[in-house]
Amino acid sequence: MGYRGGPRPQGRGAGGPPKRYESEEETNEQKEAGYIPLKVYYSFKNGKYDEALKAAMEYRTFQSRSSFRKIYEMIMRALEPIRRSKNIDDEGVKNKILLELIKIDITIEYQKNRDVLKRDIADSLKVALAEVRSYLEKNEVDNARKAAEALELALNAVLAYQIAKNK
Repeated sequence: MGYRGGPRPQGRGAGGPPKRYESEEETNEQKEAGYIPLKVYYSFKNGKYDEALKAAMEYRTFQSRSSFRKIYEMIMRALEPIRRSKNIDDEGVKNKILLELIKIDITIEYQKNRDVLKRDIADSLKVALAEVRSYLEKNEVDNARKAAEALELALNAVLAYQIAKNK
């Protein structure tokens, strides 16, 4: 039998879109709420700790632990010298940290495009890392340290309250 016209079936067949693990309603709900991981970061940065923890507890994600682990570890390693403010005034050390943050940004974008890292987490991380980079470039070490500490707290809160819970 040949093609008879009319609309094609909407089922998942060869060449169809990849299976998504979240429903369309949840995706729209997350878009309307904004990027909650970014809200967690800004709440920690502004000293609103209870608000940050509440946002982390209410956040819903389908991010797997194993997919998140690589980015988490890369970010934590890069933030360590910033949080300790070790030799950041040295131009060579600062450039090395900035280069590492750029590499992480590229890796996040790559993982996001492969749908390994969920879009809201990826975009939130990119904004927070850009802020840390900006402070470093302006030699605002105290602000960079404060932003790095807030990002670490936000990552740990999202990991503890949501991602580790998704077994």
